[in-house]
Amino acid sequence: MRNWSTVGAFALAVLLGAVFLRGAAAEKAAPEIRATRFVLTDRDGKSRAELGTRPDGSVALRLADARGVNRATLSVAADGVSRLALHGADGRPRAQVTTGPDDWPSLVFFDKQGMRRAALDISLGGWPVFALADDRGDDRAVLQVVPDGTPVLVLFDKTGRVIWKTP
Repeated sequence: MRNWSTVGAFALAVLLGAVFLRGAAAEKAAPEIRATRFVLTDRDGKSRAELGTRPDGSVALRLADARGVNRATLSVAADGVSRLALHGADGRPRAQVTTGPDDWPSLVFFDKQGMRRAALDISLGGWPVFALADDRGDDRAVLQVVPDGTPVLVLFDKTGRVIWKTP
């Protein structure tokens, strides 16, 4: 009887020790995790978020809704162009913020067909430009402030011909 109680006490000590050590190991985080791609899935196994690199050197984080449709993308291209794109329920881009080459920023809005309809950016020359486009994506009104501080407004017809300009 004494042997069984010794064996039982020993087994209980080993079990408690294993539980304690496992708990201590779980609290200590790994110093680093390396991978080229991470995929976060929901309970049904549907991909909801992806973080990964591509062969072209770019990296992107994509977030999907419950249907698996991409709704937001944060990316950095190999050349350093960074972009945040927000997508509609159909997965098409609806709004996009970009910092392009030479660090010029841009904010673009798209219609439901994915056509650029409005854009606000800082031009390569450093002055602000606001453009409104028609359903074909052609600029119809452009407002900018040129380097000397003069505001310029230009209106275009459907063919792209200037129909009004100030100054």
